[in-house]
Amino acid sequence: MADLLQAAAPSLFLLAAAILVLPQVSPGSNLGRLIGQGYRIWNFRVLNRGRRLGFRPLWSSLGRRDGFVRRKLGLRGSNAIALAHRRGLHCVADRPLPALARDGDTAIAGGDLKTVVSYGFFAIELLASLASLLLLHVLSSFRVWVLDDLRRPWLRELCAELGAGYLTRGDNLHGKAGNMNAALQQVIRLPQPPDAIAVLDADFVARPHFLRRAAALLHDPEVGVVQTPQFFFNPDPIQLNLAAQRIIPDEQRFFFDCILASKDAHGTAFSCGTSALVRVAALEAIGGFPTESVTEDLLLSIKLTGVGWRTVYLNEPLSAGLAPEGLHEYLTQRGRWCLGTMQIMRTKWGPLSAGPTPIKMRLHTLDAVLFWTVAPLFRLLALLAPIFYWWFGLVVMEADLPSILLYLGPYWISCITFLAWVSRGTNLPVLAEAMSYLTLPWHFKKASEFPSFRHADEDGRFAAARYRRGS
Repeated sequence: MADLLQAAAPSLFLLAAAILVLPQVSPGSNLGRLIGQGYRIWNFRVLNRGRRLGFRPLWSSLGRRDGFVRRKLGLRGSNAIALAHRRGLHCVADRPLPALARDGDTAIAGGDLKTVVSYGFFAIELLASLASLLLLHVLSSFRVWVLDDLRRPWLRELCAELGAGYLTRGDNLHGKAGNMNAALQQVIRLPQPPDAIAVLDADFVARPHFLRRAAALLHDPEVGVVQTPQFFFNPDPIQLNLAAQRIIPDEQRFFFDCILASKDAHGTAFSCGTSALVRVAALEAIGGFPTESVTEDLLLSIKLTGVGWRTVYLNEPLSAGLAPEGLHEYLTQRGRWCLGTMQIMRTKWGPLSAGPTPIKMRLHTLDAVLFWTVAPLFRLLALLAPIFYWWFGLVVMEADLPSILLYLGPYWISCITFLAWVSRGTNLPVLAEAMSYLTLPWHFKKASEFPSFRHADEDGRFAAARYRRGS
């Protein structure tokens, strides 16, 4: 009993220190940076020390080098640590202050005082979205365009009544990207072509100062895209089924509040499809919205970095919309993200290609690829490990209980507490893992399409048709 208490002492000490110290320290402070760097060093050291005590991981029994596997796990499981922590996870770009300083200034690089946003360019269908756009506060001219691939007469009449533009096309090639490209070709031929376009999905509503705040960051002549976070009116399927929407943050909060903000500080932020402002000159430099992937938003930013444009992230609540309302919609959305990432791998802008993508963007894109490919394999392995032991006697870990408490205990507690602290409570590790297991079959389904899918520019109809069917 004394041996067990002695072995558990480091875990209890870490837990007590975390409870007493971390709430008093901001992850963005110098002390927070020091804690983060110390955590990284200790994290790798404790894993290496564990091997000398007889820990024999399952993948070592299967003939795999556990060092290689740990590096892969570190790249995915420590996304917010291994990538965003190059200068510390506290490293986030302070965009709101420059936006506030420029709020109301109508001159942008490449434009004049009359055309900050000549036309708002919005892909919308819902009346609430349309009403919110017509009430936007701007100091120069803008116009709302409704892009309707279903070609509905009643919507055309409604737009005419409300003073919004209405655009459609003869086919539905390339889905959303093709719809926006078709409209872009029409609006740039107008007598007063736009300097920037904003994209808002059909189920999102913009706040009145959305354009003013986002356009303020276009004063930097290198900025091609200004992305803003997504907030939601309704609970996501996980919150709804647990009846805990007031307790559990929505699934996207960790990404938008922590991950994307840290990526922005390292110059690798990317467009997220809606609630974004795009400079027309940047679009023209890459030939419009990309059609090579169903995740045209991610590929848009990757392409822009290759020709010298930057995507910046303005972390302010400037719009809100609807989260997936059911489990089927939730899984379909994740499947689309997985398929789109695999498609990007096949393009010349992929992380392993010979294209012009900068090395830092390649690393961050590779992290997304590993999330959809390598991470599900290890989750599946964790599910199969008890079965392998039961049926084949394959030992997952060889260690006595004191060794587990002494080495695995502090490691596990430090991972849980550090991630909860640095994410400011937006990431709940146990729940996040449970949600990852929920989407595991869809990860494999979409990732398995990697060898056989076609480029969207070869036949752009497959994406729109597939996702209308919900596959």
